[in-house]
Amino acid sequence: VGIGFLGAVLTRLATDAGARVIAISRRPFSLDLARRMGAAETIPLEDHYGIINRVGELTGGVFCDVTIEAIGKQWPLDLAAELTRERGRLVIAGYHQDGPRQVNMQLWNWRGFDIASAHERDPAVYAQG
Repeated sequence: VGIGFLGAVLTRLATDAGARVIAISRRPFSLDLARRMGAAETIPLEDHYGIINRVGELTGGVFCDVTIEAIGKQWPLDLAAELTRERGRLVIAGYHQDGPRQVNMQLWNWRGFDIASAHERDPAVYAQG
């Protein structure tokens, strides 16, 4: 969810690793970029429930093994959680710096997915990367 610089790079890395990527972004240019980076499907970031329905159709109602939120805003974080399958993984890569967030704990608990922050703070890990 979110195809800026980071989302585009992650799309390429994921497709190169063999993933089928569904890219979601608000800008038509970004959706074109996602296709060039290997995304199998692109969806405009417009209608919350329309996106959920479309991803459900594309995944046979199972939703996504891994969902990456790369925007850093409340709505995309909420959407990413709803697109993550039961026992899947939600990766928070967007930089959430404009205040606290609320999460739908009922959904997060029910789906039982793993949550991973993509923001490493250990300088040794940066150097290793």
